[in-house]
Amino acid sequence: MRMWMDRRNALALLIVLLCVCLISRRSESVGQNLPETQELISVIPFELDGHKICVNVTLNNNPEEYKFVLDTGALTMIDEEVAAELRLEKGAEMPTLDPSVKTYLTTLKKLSVGDMVVENMTIPIMDTKSFFSASSKMDGFVGSDFLRLFRLTIDYRTKTIIHYAKSSIPDSLHEGYRMPLERHIMIGAPMVACTLGKEITTKGMIDTGSPFGLVLPLSFAGHFDGPEKIRSKGVIAQWPFTSSETNYLSRLELFTLGTLELRNIPVIFAELPATVSYPLLGKEILSQFAITLNFPESELILSPHGDAHFHDNVYSTGLAVKKGEDDRIVVRGLWAGSPADRANIRVGDEILEINSQDTEDFSMEEIHEMLRDDGIHKIELVVKSEGTERDVILEKDMLLPGRND
Repeated sequence: MRMWMDRRNALALLIVLLCVCLISRRSESVGQNLPETQELISVIPFELDGHKICVNVTLNNNPEEYKFVLDTGALTMIDEEVAAELRLEKGAEMPTLDPSVKTYLTTLKKLSVGDMVVENMTIPIMDTKSFFSASSKMDGFVGSDFLRLFRLTIDYRTKTIIHYAKSSIPDSLHEGYRMPLERHIMIGAPMVACTLGKEITTKGMIDTGSPFGLVLPLSFAGHFDGPEKIRSKGVIAQWPFTSSETNYLSRLELFTLGTLELRNIPVIFAELPATVSYPLLGKEILSQFAITLNFPESELILSPHGDAHFHDNVYSTGLAVKKGEDDRIVVRGLWAGSPADRANIRVGDEILEINSQDTEDFSMEEIHEMLRDDGIHKIELVVKSEGTERDVILEKDMLLPGRND
């Protein structure tokens, strides 16, 4: 087998490593600042905002709860407005990949998610609004640099996090797919060995921050040529600090994760930031399992639900939208040959109405959910293109040829 590395990002990765070295320094002391917990096993509920796992967080000794996104592919950080409200002291300014983004360090006396508590934790302060729509304001992220100290199970079905405070993982979970877990050298994200097809061996990241099933770095696209690869018009999936406006959609014949084998699964190719330029496993796949992250023993356990199902196609209009200037909903991208493409919708067109309702009546999460929901088969739009309005009916269809699940 061949080992693949994205050499294109190697230098950028080194630069970013230097930029976040201040954050990495806290690793030596954080583990010594875990308070004693009373319960051996506790259940922490969460809400889903689209694909995002939203947890209640308390900070320092403030009784008010804040809403953070639990993202295993991110660093823990706090929004600048919340930091100002709590009068957190701004420390050193940190370099970032985008000079216009100002980031400072601060130290929290205590950060609590249920009974998962870390004291004296140094985290970045930054403007997180660019990560979220105005209708789903979040106060920050809980990342794997926090989670790495704990044993926990994340279950999308029950919308719960189970925390095993002083006990081993229950024997019932050992019936799942067990595999060694490594931590990303910079952000601490959970990494596991995986194989793409039969030849390409690499590491994949468990990323609860991704709505997609499997995303591969755009640099991998050349290794998967074939009639099933579809190119985007505009952008379907884009990560912060990236500039490419090209995505591809294809089908991966075999994806192996430890002893788990997934066959003929859809895969999106996208430019990823240098820090996370690995295969990313997101909600569409992760939601089929109870995901146990046993960081202290370096083990991942994926326990499939009884009705776990992995699609071999994408049922969609092929349309991706965003909120543009003046809060207008505009087309950011579409898949070539999709129902949206066949209806002559173009990048930059404005969506005025969805199912006879003004788009201003919907949050972006509601619009994204309508586009993703397999139970919704038809969407009626009023589209404005070059000053002309027209009615468009989009009937969802399978985007990839050959299979129909």
